Amino acid sequence: KIKPTSNFLLEQIDEKGEAIVLLGTRYEESATRERSMRKHEVEGKRLSKHNTNANTYVYAPIKELLLEEIWCIH
Repeated sequence: KIKPTSNFLLEQIDEKGEAIVLLGTRYEESATRERSMRKHEVEGKRLSKHNTNANTYVYAPIKELLLEEIWCIH
C-alpha cells in the first residue's frame, strides 16, 4: 500500500505542486511513533512535514486521542 500511495502523491505534486495526507496515527501508539510524529511537526501549525516527500504535508486529526477515546461509543 505504500508504493501506490507514494506514486499517487508524486502525481498530485507534479500536477498541483503539493499534497496533504490524512493519517489516523496517534502519539499513544508507541514511543517510537510519537518521536517520529513530533520530529516532523511545525510549531503552531496543524500540518506536519511528510518524512520522505517534499511538498507533502501530513494532517493527523486524532494524534492526541487515547485508545479509549477512539473506541468510546456515545
